[in-house]
Amino acid sequence: MKQAALYLLILGYFAAGINHFWHPKFYYRITPPFVGDAYWINIISGIAEIVLATMMIFPQTRMVGGYLIVVMLLAFIPAHIYNFKVDPNLQTALWIRLIVGQPLLIVWAWWVRN
Repeated sequence: MKQAALYLLILGYFAAGINHFWHPKFYYRITPPFVGDAYWINIISGIAEIVLATMMIFPQTRMVGGYLIVVMLLAFIPAHIYNFKVDPNLQTALWIRLIVGQPLLIVWAWWVRN
C-alpha cells in the first residue's frame, strides 16, 4: 500500500508541475501579490513540483524530497488563503482543501518519504 501511495504521489506532483506550464493563468490568479511576480512564482512552483516528484523516485533522495514537499505545501498555504478572495463562491471547497486536503497531503508526503 505504501508503495502504491508513493507512486501516486510521484505521478500527482509531476502532473501538478506540468499543469503549471499547461494552465499558467489559473496559478497567476491565485498567486498573492505580496509573494512576487506571479509569472515567475508559477514557473518556480512548477519546476519545484517536477523536481520533487523526481526526487521521490530514488531511494537516495526520497527522504529529502519528502521533507521538501512538506515545506513546499506549507509555502503554498498563503495562495490557498488568498484564493478565498479570488473565488468567493467556492468557500466550502476552499475550506475543505485548506483544513483537510493540505494536512492530508503533508501527512502523505511524510509517510512515503522513507
